[in-house]
Amino acid sequence: MIKAVLFDVDGVLLDSKEANAKYLENIIIRAGYRKPEKKDLEKVFHISLLDSIKLLTKERNKTKITKLWKQAELKENYPFDLIRVPEDIKETIIKLSKKYKLGIVTSRAMAGVEEFFHYTRLQNYFEVVVASDIIKNPKPDPESLFFAISKLKVKPNEAVYIGDSRNDLIASKKAGAFFILYSNYFEYPLLKAGMWTRDFRNLPRLISIIGRKRSYFHI
Repeated sequence: MIKAVLFDVDGVLLDSKEANAKYLENIIIRAGYRKPEKKDLEKVFHISLLDSIKLLTKERNKTKITKLWKQAELKENYPFDLIRVPEDIKETIIKLSKKYKLGIVTSRAMAGVEEFFHYTRLQNYFEVVVASDIIKNPKPDPESLFFAISKLKVKPNEAVYIGDSRNDLIASKKAGAFFILYSNYFEYPLLKAGMWTRDFRNLPRLISIIGRKRSYFHI
């Protein structure tokens, strides 16, 4: 029986790809580095802010990287107008909360999770939030998923993780949880996820199917 549903933020609860790319590009340029190439900006959507800065700047000095990372964490001049919220997210979250324990597992810092709550006012529906600044090892390490599962007092195979990247898939597999790929940017065959949807409204149905056919959809 599925008892808990965990969500990633970027790419799932918020479509922040365009906003994050623009913000990072501006941060990098203002710091005196070359304008990031489009192919590199595409790569950073699914990795941590610190790793994004390392990739985009090609900087090797740890002190400079840390300084720029701390500056970026402040989210000053962030293009919030570019953020989009998935259609019908509120109705779907409320519906799921009536049957499952809900949680958030994200590579964002807690301040970034607060942005999601600011846009949706859904904070009361999530029993646990695991952000990057409260764990040591980011995804694809399963630490954050284990943390959330433990807090919700369920077993790994009683949880479903909704993510949008290969790192999410790997972390879910390592944790022993089920996985659903929700994405408008990745095609299903690329990740070979157990289930895949572009429509947030499909999630209750897919989670219900996993509950009935556990062995078939378990990764």
